[in-house]
Amino acid sequence: MMNTQQILSPRTPFIEPGFAALVGQYLDFEYVPVEVCCKGQVYAISLYKNTKTQSYQIGAVGYGGIIPFPESLPDFLDIIDIISESYGMISQITLPPMGEHILSWDMTRSGFDRQVMDTYILDFAEYREQKDMLFKGSVRTDIRFAEKAGVYVRLYDSEQELQQFYEIYKSTMERVQASYLTPYELLKELLHYSHEARLYIALTEQNRVIAGSIFLQNEDNLFYWINASHSEFRNLRGNYLILKQAIDDAYATRSYLNFGYSHNPNIAKSKLGWGCHIQKYIRLTKEHAQ
Repeated sequence: MMNTQQILSPRTPFIEPGFAALVGQYLDFEYVPVEVCCKGQVYAISLYKNTKTQSYQIGAVGYGGIIPFPESLPDFLDIIDIISESYGMISQITLPPMGEHILSWDMTRSGFDRQVMDTYILDFAEYREQKDMLFKGSVRTDIRFAEKAGVYVRLYDSEQELQQFYEIYKSTMERVQASYLTPYELLKELLHYSHEARLYIALTEQNRVIAGSIFLQNEDNLFYWINASHSEFRNLRGNYLILKQAIDDAYATRSYLNFGYSHNPNIAKSKLGWGCHIQKYIRLTKEHAQ
């Protein structure tokens, strides 16, 4: 069973070169892959220059990456100092869930403001043992409801289906009053060229796309990245069936599914219904002087 704060891999899908390059191409960031030598160890860092503020970030979309992750706070701060001296001030660092050891670091003198945030992790070892019984009864009911309603799930297989999903995604982001929208061309290129990204779509018996979700994967990680549903068909629970399919496709070869952070407390609570454990991660920010 997963520990209270398990040490997860620092190498998340967000720092893979293909994904990082697309972020630099289509969003307001310049991707600057960096190698830093500190005390005889070479570290690879996914560094981004924010083209609006001209400051630097470790992590632009999702988590940042320092590979391998430094074992001590002094080493971590030395790496940040080396990067800052060579490139410029680092205004934000988003670290993946790294366990109690990292959470205990005292950042008081680092110059960064520290925010501890929650993400939700489904441990596939537990799912392999319990299967659907790991889910709450309400989740199992919603899955069965979608199946009985004739909803089915598969990977998208045409640009037309991607366009249909993107229209649903845009309307979903408008409905939830999101402040951002991932560009269509970024998703198109990512899904076409990368094995790290998969788009599952839910369809009615009449083959109408009613929901979709994009998952990112690498090594033993699976990340639930983008989720959208058609407002007219939300009652059919297509996204529940998508999640179930993605879990069934991944649990034999992956270690865990990261459901991500939720601004909405009701959505956060619903993730626990899938058998998730709350895991803590850190975001460090520093005010950038214009």
